[in-house]
Amino acid sequence: MTTKRQSPIKLKDVITEARKLDVMSTYEIDSETKKTIKYYKVFDKSKVEQLTLELFEDMQYAIANEQNFFQSDDQLIKYELLLIVKHFTHFKDEIGETFEDKISAMEALMRTGLFDLIFEEILDKDQVVDVIDQINKVAERAMQANDAIQKAIELNGEAN
Repeated sequence: MTTKRQSPIKLKDVITEARKLDVMSTYEIDSETKKTIKYYKVFDKSKVEQLTLELFEDMQYAIANEQNFFQSDDQLIKYELLLIVKHFTHFKDEIGETFEDKISAMEALMRTGLFDLIFEEILDKDQVVDVIDQINKVAERAMQANDAIQKAIELNGEAN
């Protein structure tokens, strides 16, 4: 029985693969007008981290400014999906940075049907699910950390 010789992965191969993450694919939404959407087939882990941070910053902004946008899970999921559109399509620079600009963009994408098209036909569903799962894991860890901090504060208060 012969076994294949093991070969450690080379950094140059990793770098080559990482460069592929920066290449956008094109989806033609209208052949008559030649309108397209550019998107990433594979989601870069660093972009997922940026997206997650942006989500939590926007949630803090909404709470601080008494905006009730995130009151339902449905709204939260829609906003997460908007951030996926922002970070993994060519719309990144157009969607804007303010919370209000993002909400306006989401509403426009939804009203025109592009939001559904992006998630039904363009972006890879497994990639989208992975992003949502990652967000949920970060949120869970944040809640656990918050609980631990609250317990430590209570214990410290009792000790004094």
